[in-house]
Amino acid sequence: MIDFSFNFISSISDDFFSDLKNLRSLILHNNRISSVSKELLKNLKSLISLDLSTNRISKIDANAFSDLKKLRELLLGQNNLSDIPDGLFNNVNSLISLNLFSNNFTTIESNDFQGLINLEKLMLNNNILKNMEDDVFTPLGNLEKLRIDSNKLQYLQNGAFSSLKKLVAVKLDKNPWHCDCKVLYLARWIREFSGKLWDGQVAVCRGPGSLGGHEVGLLRYDDLCEGQWASMLSLSPRLPLRKHRIMTHMNYTTYFDLYLKHIYTTTIRSDSN
Repeated sequence: MIDFSFNFISSISDDFFSDLKNLRSLILHNNRISSVSKELLKNLKSLISLDLSTNRISKIDANAFSDLKKLRELLLGQNNLSDIPDGLFNNVNSLISLNLFSNNFTTIESNDFQGLINLEKLMLNNNILKNMEDDVFTPLGNLEKLRIDSNKLQYLQNGAFSSLKKLVAVKLDKNPWHCDCKVLYLARWIREFSGKLWDGQVAVCRGPGSLGGHEVGLLRYDDLCEGQWASMLSLSPRLPLRKHRIMTHMNYTTYFDLYLKHIYTTTIRSDSN
């Protein structure tokens, strides 16, 4: 193991590690490194653990990790990364744990995790994630633990977790979940798999209206969707959350008919006066 943590390293020459072919653990935590070239790590063929956390990394060459065939743990948290280069993880299918917390990611694209077929732990918390594209988790069939808490997520795509058959813990809290029809998939998933919520932390609605503060997993179709249609018809800002559920569901047409009836009744009363 080599530990260069808590220094003021801002750059490392490409041949600095060239003779360390048997090195198993490299710690560069808490320095001032801003980029990782494709040459820097290529000779570290026995490396199992790499800690680049708490630096200033904003750029990683797409081939930076391609020779690290035995790498199992990669820590890139607390850097300035805003995107994942195409193919970055294609040749590191031995990776078990990937930490990307506290970076500047706003979007995770569909192929960002391609190649991580053995990944068991993924940390994406404390970014500024607003969107995760369809199928982003599809390559991660062995994922067991996932953190996407403390981001800016309002929705998840339908079926977002469907490929994660081995998932045992997911952390969803501290996101501004927008509780209308688009969050219906997440609400249903939470109800079905509530035991998988990390430390029991629940997802809470940011809004809209009276739904703010309610647990996403406790809301059902009539709370999330029927109130949305009523709001669109200007019948009310949003139907309040019902304490006692009505078994007869009203659809879009029913709401519109009620609205017309209301207008007709009001007109008749005005004429009679």
